[in-house]
Amino acid sequence: KIVEQGLTDDICHSPQEAYTQKLLAAVPRLYG
Repeated sequence: KIVEQGLTDDICHSPQEAYTQKLLAAVPRLYG
């Protein structure tokens, strides 16, 4: 099921849907 569509940068930097926000928050970040 598609819950959000748009440009990748837009979705990654300011997701509008709660599901997308939680999904992106679960991705481990690499810092260094």
